[in-house]
Amino acid sequence: MRAKTFVFVLAGAISLGFISVGTISGGIPSIFSPFSLMMAIPAIFIYGLADILPQFLKFLPRVLVCSIMPLLFIFWSIGLYSGTGKIPRRSSICFSVLMLLSCAYLAGNWRLGLEYQGRFHVLMMCVYNLVFYAPMIILYLANRRKPSLRSSFIFHFVSFVWLTWVSFPWLGELL
Repeated sequence: MRAKTFVFVLAGAISLGFISVGTISGGIPSIFSPFSLMMAIPAIFIYGLADILPQFLKFLPRVLVCSIMPLLFIFWSIGLYSGTGKIPRRSSICFSVLMLLSCAYLAGNWRLGLEYQGRFHVLMMCVYNLVFYAPMIILYLANRRKPSLRSSFIFHFVSFVWLTWVSFPWLGELL
């Protein structure tokens, strides 16, 4: 059972790598590349390393940035290897707090988002976040009622996709 779980976690991590590329690949925030702050802030700091690297290693900062969330997912999912299907308390607390902070972030940056990205973009970021909140809440409640490894894994994967792609979208002026 543990080998199968590890394969799922590894596949989820690889998927998160592609999503990491997608959230910051557009060059500017867009509805398809929202520049999640979970990816954009590390990118700001790490991409500066490219200036000191030789030409043939210039790809390394991008690889490093896009490896952050997949590695975090692997380490966070260690509890899944035990085989218990119950969502850990740390996960439910962490993602509840992050959802509340995300709502506060969207509300607090609404005006800047309207000014710099436009109404459609800001509304789509809110819709995307709501689209992720619903399954996370449903999966959590279903897992509380009947714990299973499948629902726990899907909860964690959906939560990390949300964190990686659109949890705290860049709203406002670009640097």
